Amino acid sequence: MMRTLPALFFASFVFAGTAAAQVQPGQVLQCHMMGFASLPAQGERLEFPEHGFSVIPPTGNQWCLAARDAAGMMIYGDERINTRIWTRPTQEDLLHTLFLVVSAVDISSEKIDSIAGLRSFAKRLFGSGGRHELKEGRFESDASFGAECVRADLSHVEKDNPRAAGRTLITLLRPIVVCRHPHAVPTKVIQLGASERYLAGQRTGVLLDARKAEIDAFVGSLLFYAPAAR
Repeated sequence: MMRTLPALFFASFVFAGTAAAQVQPGQVLQCHMMGFASLPAQGERLEFPEHGFSVIPPTGNQWCLAARDAAGMMIYGDERINTRIWTRPTQEDLLHTLFLVVSAVDISSEKIDSIAGLRSFAKRLFGSGGRHELKEGRFESDASFGAECVRADLSHVEKDNPRAAGRTLITLLRPIVVCRHPHAVPTKVIQLGASERYLAGQRTGVLLDARKAEIDAFVGSLLFYAPAAR
């Protein structure tokens, strides 16, 4: 999973929508029905020793572990999880998704030796590209993690998505945090944050707003330590 957050988010959106469409009316929607796993016990800190960081997943029974490997994980949030579904999801439902992601990314090919350099890197990382156009973005320094970090609230517009022909998709990344690993500088950054995607015209950021406390707790739980020796 040692990929950038934009790539992880956009790939996971497609997978979640496809999986959710397989749920039959009358079933209680559970993580395994979408090819996901249940999260560990509430409050359990998950360690990624090879890359020297840990986080605490969100609490509540409406989150699933979408993917995990040595470099990070993706978490899928849906208010329908553990509830009985009586109607098939619409296209709008399938395209309206919420994910949390944390991942280590190798930056040994980059020359990032200052907070200004990190901010420039984050702007390139989350800027416009391909079908995605950055419409709004605010990048600020954040010293609350005990490392050099940049925090951003971003909005992307996506057109020409084959799963939404003729429609425009909005992706909100709020917040996104990119940190230089304090014990592995200058070869590694840790990225984490939350992202909601929906069709243009739907209510803006409704899932991010409803889960703000859980998202803030997840992001704020990031801890760094020296990566395990290989």
